[in-house]
Amino acid sequence: MNRYSLLNRFQGAWLGSAIGKALTSNLQASDWQKITYAQASEGMLAGEKIAQILCNCERIEQLDWQKIALELELEKLSHCSEEVICAVLPLVLLCHDNLYLFKEQWQRLSFFAHHCIEVKEAIYFFSKAIALILREKLNFTDGFDSIILDVGEPRAFLVKRLNQALILSSQGKSLQEVVEELDQEDQSHPMQNAIALAWYCFQSSPENFSLCIRRAMNTGSQCLTVVVLTGALAGAYNGRTGIPLSWRLASQNNGCYRRLEQESQRLLATWLGMYQPNLETISTSIVAAAGVIQPRASLKIISQQEQPT
Repeated sequence: MNRYSLLNRFQGAWLGSAIGKALTSNLQASDWQKITYAQASEGMLAGEKIAQILCNCERIEQLDWQKIALELELEKLSHCSEEVICAVLPLVLLCHDNLYLFKEQWQRLSFFAHHCIEVKEAIYFFSKAIALILREKLNFTDGFDSIILDVGEPRAFLVKRLNQALILSSQGKSLQEVVEELDQEDQSHPMQNAIALAWYCFQSSPENFSLCIRRAMNTGSQCLTVVVLTGALAGAYNGRTGIPLSWRLASQNNGCYRRLEQESQRLLATWLGMYQPNLETISTSIVAAAGVIQPRASLKIISQQEQPT
């Protein structure tokens, strides 16, 4: 598989966040065992169901997100930012080339997290960063204004946090020193700290997925959120094949992770324009640009007519 194919990146983002989450387990076990026996979290299960809904719907704009959120009990996730990120990742991937559509759908969906502006802000930053990676337009030398969507007043504080983390990095500060420095600041915005640390872990070694994750695992009390964000960013950047082979092989023993990879295939097929794709036909079907292939049940052409026997 082409390391930088869109399918590889879709699978890398989803699998990367899941593997990162598994490796933060407190179990006294090897990486292989942690990944193999990891249980799907509520956020991952919700993300899988949202992916299925996106692949089976006729138009995203017609989805009743309030009904979907109630059916999936998404409100239970609202106090756990890493679970919300896992749940909305399929929507981020599908809308990576149309952030206006993503923003519109996320505003309709995020009512369940109305009391947590920091989670909303994290999702906006996350979606823009993932979109730039998937479109191969991420430039590490650009300012953060090109990455962060306008989400209101907290935006300035997030930019400050991100710049602070990168300045400390440029000064040769260790990860531990960066974590301690950020912890000494205003503690009323913990999610901004997590975003800044995730970006620091990713940008410090973007082409080394394993090192990104190892750094994120040592970021203190918020490491779970940092790892999920970092895993998705580094996974999208390096693709599934950029994840260490031993971790990928272990993930094949985990039914949940195998399903995530399959749903990634269906998401890509949906983005390409296939109507309600299924795993049996994806590998042999012709795909085209989004919106080109449409259901044509009423169309009758010679090749579709029953031939006499």
